[in-house]
Amino acid sequence: MGFYLRKFMSLNYKIFSFLFLLYCQISLAKTNLALFKTYTMNPKPNYKLCTDTKDTIQLTDGIIKRSDWFKKSTVGWSNIKKPVIIQIDLDRPYFVEEMIFHSIGGGVANVEYPLFIVAFGSIDGTDYYSMGLLDNRSLSSSKSDKRKKTPLAISIEDINLNARYIRLLFMLNGTGNHFFLDEIEVLGEAKRSQGAVALYHNQPADPVYLTEMVNRQMQMKDTASEILNGIKRAEMEAIESSRKIIQEINRLSEPLRQSNTGLYSKTKLETEFHRLAILRSKIYKIIYKSDLACYPSNPMEIFRSEAYLFDGVTKTNNAVKMSLWQNEYESASVNVINCTENTMHLNISVSPVSDQEGYILPVSPITLRKSVFVYAATAGFIGDPLVLAKDGIILEPGAAGQIWITWHSTTAKPGQYRFSLAIEPETLQGKLSLKTVPVNVVVSSEYFPEQPTLNTYNWSYTSVSYMTGPDMKEAAKDLHSHYTNVYVVNHNIMPWPKKVSGTGRIEIKGDFTRFDSAIRDHSYARTFLIYLNLKKGLKFRDSFGKTWMSTSWKRAFSDWMNGLVAHLKAAGLDYNRFALYPMDEQLGDEFYKIAKLIKQTDPRVRIYANSFGKGPGDFMKLRDYVDIWCFQISHCDRHRNWLDMIKSFDKEIWIYEALAPAKSFSPYEYYRLMPWRAYQLGLTGSGFWTYVNHYKTSGWDDTAVPLGFYNVVYRQYNSPVDTSGEKIIPSRRWEAWREGIEDYQYLYELKKVIDLKALISPLESNQVQKILNEQVRYVLERPDDPSRVYEARGRITEALLHIMDESGK
Repeated sequence: MGFYLRKFMSLNYKIFSFLFLLYCQISLAKTNLALFKTYTMNPKPNYKLCTDTKDTIQLTDGIIKRSDWFKKSTVGWSNIKKPVIIQIDLDRPYFVEEMIFHSIGGGVANVEYPLFIVAFGSIDGTDYYSMGLLDNRSLSSSKSDKRKKTPLAISIEDINLNARYIRLLFMLNGTGNHFFLDEIEVLGEAKRSQGAVALYHNQPADPVYLTEMVNRQMQMKDTASEILNGIKRAEMEAIESSRKIIQEINRLSEPLRQSNTGLYSKTKLETEFHRLAILRSKIYKIIYKSDLACYPSNPMEIFRSEAYLFDGVTKTNNAVKMSLWQNEYESASVNVINCTENTMHLNISVSPVSDQEGYILPVSPITLRKSVFVYAATAGFIGDPLVLAKDGIILEPGAAGQIWITWHSTTAKPGQYRFSLAIEPETLQGKLSLKTVPVNVVVSSEYFPEQPTLNTYNWSYTSVSYMTGPDMKEAAKDLHSHYTNVYVVNHNIMPWPKKVSGTGRIEIKGDFTRFDSAIRDHSYARTFLIYLNLKKGLKFRDSFGKTWMSTSWKRAFSDWMNGLVAHLKAAGLDYNRFALYPMDEQLGDEFYKIAKLIKQTDPRVRIYANSFGKGPGDFMKLRDYVDIWCFQISHCDRHRNWLDMIKSFDKEIWIYEALAPAKSFSPYEYYRLMPWRAYQLGLTGSGFWTYVNHYKTSGWDDTAVPLGFYNVVYRQYNSPVDTSGEKIIPSRRWEAWREGIEDYQYLYELKKVIDLKALISPLESNQVQKILNEQVRYVLERPDDPSRVYEARGRITEALLHIMDESGK
């Protein structure tokens, strides 16, 4: 009996303990205040696989299902060009402790976590205060292996503020085209009370302004981190004079590392940023022991505003070195750092250029520019635009700038040249010591051709980019000077027939005025791609009749095409100077039908296609129709066997890329090395999307544009800085692209001589071929090391001169 009593008491004790612990957990658990609460979304969800009528309740229904984009329980956005704003009404004020956002990302299928999430709260729906700011970079450990989707509960903790209205701003990540949410939890209770100072009245009036503030605060956080990491790398902790500065930087940056710090007011942000700038200037003064530091840098590297430039200590007395062929462009850069606690203005000038015998070139081959910081989606503030440096450079305390040097001379003979940069710093306290930077230039005996071998293109639709006539003229000169030799004529300026009868007879012909103007402006091009854009649903397709591929439609199209060809021939453009471009990034039955009609109408007209379609089933039947194939390099990497199949067609093959956010990509890896990839693959063309924006905006700033702008040039229109009269301003990426085209010519010229040498001395030809192959491998195996391209160019030039000298003997 005693045994059973003890068992019963033991069992009751366990049950009691379990129930007590369960009670404690329930009583201590935070309540999801957002459960079943109403909310609004702007813009509305639009991802077709998961959008449904229940999107307005699914974010607060308490059901969590991994945020998979093919499930209707998920709420999704695709290709949104502005922040997503969600507002939740909790019905009454609550003490909010934490927010949790159930999302998915990691990179699979271009699905990424938001760039940042900023949360605001309000009691009355009028005055809003910041409740937290979450930076995407804290999620880097959640990056997937590109094969698995990665659901994640993203949280802002320790908020501890009262609010009834929760307003959330999600800035989409520019490297992904999509954003998905499954659930939003707002955890807290109703007992405690904690107020906050309102940041905004009737917030947010302008999401762009909020985004600018968030970007600025993230810039400050990154700047502080860069300084502290740089100090550690430079082993400055042991230096007595730097210890107090390090402590102050840590105190200033610590709140920025906490998600519950929220968004600073504009006044506080500027005050704290100025404090950080002063601290950075003090560190620089210790390192460089000078008011102004100047040293050569690699122009192909992204130049970040927050970068801690400690690496210039060993370079401050170095000369800038440039090596190039005759008639070639070459770039170099010099970093300048204000090591004082005052704003500094730099006057910049260049001395006359002289050769080794002291002869001064009558026309200076030098153009001086300065790097201007702009916001680039996902990359932060970078020095991308290169504005003429006529009015010098202004540097805030502790700030860095960059002088950009371009050499181009059609008359400079082979030999060595030298000149100097004179940099005169001045603050309100007066002029400081003059700095000079020597520049040494070696011009090879090789001559760069006026027209490079590589076919180059960039969909430069200047005629539909809101440019004025003078802007378009300057853009045409700029395109020519950057070796663009394939010009895409936009469908919007095509001379479409104005009236077609029911039988397909063209009754009123189209207007060639804008078309002819584009052909004249870009007469430098050796090939024109006539872009028709005949995709289903577009108005251009209906220019020949309402029924696609009917007898009357075909008749109208064939007559129009024959007239277009005759017009081009009258303008001096024979069949080898143009190709029809029926549809963009599309193959399939419709492309096949129009390609077949084009060849039936005139088999001499070339056709351009820039897609693999769905694979061999699409492109194999077009092998006898398409004359120029063009593929995204990322698609070639995924489908190398498809590329090899199309190579067997014995047709011209080009590559291009159109990824986003373009402004944030490496000038070296994404732009300069693409022609190297074309050479490596044995292809004859290389390009990218795109030269200039096709919108009224000037493209200077990616704020509130998650995918960023694609432009590689900036316009005087809406410029935040004085452009010294220039209407078209180049970027670092645009200059890198030109140098990549020149690199391709180096490779091509050496290969051409190797092939000729093989007829005389196969053994020596094979030896030089190994050198060429090694240089291509050497450059492409480390796309993160822009120093390699300069070494490779030197070896290629040396090998070329050697083999030509041997042939001459």
